[in-house]
Amino acid sequence: MDWVVGIVVQCFVLGLIGWFLARRNDSAIRNALTVQKPEQDKGLDSAQVCNLLATAGKTLSDHSEKLGSFERSLQFANDPQCDFPALGGIRRANQCAEQAIETTIAGLVAACDDLLSEEHSSLEAFQETTIAIDTAREGIKHGELLVHIACTLLDMNRELRTEHKTVQNEVAAGKDQIIHLLSRASSAEQLARVDTLTELPNRRALEEAFTQCEKVQDQNGQPFSLILLDIDHFKAVNDTFGHAAGDALLVLVARILRENCKTADFACRVGGEEFAVLLPRCAEQPAKFVAERYRHEIESASLHYGDREIAITVSCGVAQAIPGKPQANLLKRADTALYTAKTRGRNQTCVHGDLAESQEPSVPKMAP
Repeated sequence: MDWVVGIVVQCFVLGLIGWFLARRNDSAIRNALTVQKPEQDKGLDSAQVCNLLATAGKTLSDHSEKLGSFERSLQFANDPQCDFPALGGIRRANQCAEQAIETTIAGLVAACDDLLSEEHSSLEAFQETTIAIDTAREGIKHGELLVHIACTLLDMNRELRTEHKTVQNEVAAGKDQIIHLLSRASSAEQLARVDTLTELPNRRALEEAFTQCEKVQDQNGQPFSLILLDIDHFKAVNDTFGHAAGDALLVLVARILRENCKTADFACRVGGEEFAVLLPRCAEQPAKFVAERYRHEIESASLHYGDREIAITVSCGVAQAIPGKPQANLLKRADTALYTAKTRGRNQTCVHGDLAESQEPSVPKMAP
């Protein structure tokens, strides 16, 4: 009986010791978890989770070692045949420890899941931020491209304005040159129709005026006439006083014709000492009175050359244009009348219509 009592006492003592160790290990694990819980509530980072895992691992390792020692000391207690009341308490303590371990592991897994979820959310936020930054960079690149394009367009605009101004200046210069050339051409054209000595229109201008009178006559049948004036004894003036005196005499006669010519009349120098006056809308007899007026004005004037006074007279021939006849016909008939005035003594006016056909010279020749 003594050995049975000794075994019972020994088993009871070992059960107490195992129960005490189980409670101690369970308490240590709970304390470790309790200490880390506020940090878990605040949100764990990766370093804190690693520390928590290391502490839990160390605690589990210590608990495993102690359980191993306890199980080795109670190998015989695991025998189902040993049915001592103390062994039930030990088993319950062991179950509590295992439950605490499982709870701890579940808490760690949940904490890891939360940490991974937060890290995943942070990673998604970081990715969104990165995408936003890339988008902003693309926007900046597009903005820089637009600014570059705008600057290029401004430079092109400035260049175009400069070229436009240059072209405008060239066009203005060309315009001025064209105006100058046209003016010179007009002047040249005007000079081609003007006698340089007397500044009266020349024979070319007379032909153009004759053409205009012909058009008017064809349209409304209005007549027009021609007066030819020739300075008497002009060769004698040149021989006696020189050609300068003769030029001065021509200028004086031209001035008298210009001053007494009406607006519609056309006075010109035909050549040499011969002048002509074209009278639009004027028949032959009225033209004779106009010629007489010119002749009297010239006769009443005189040329003062040096200390000499030179008398001036002219002979006049008048003819009316015949519709359908060329200019040469009118000039020929007026020249015939002028030749008749010369042969009759000069300083007088003859009208071609007043001449008898028998008295008209076959080949008129101007007297000197």
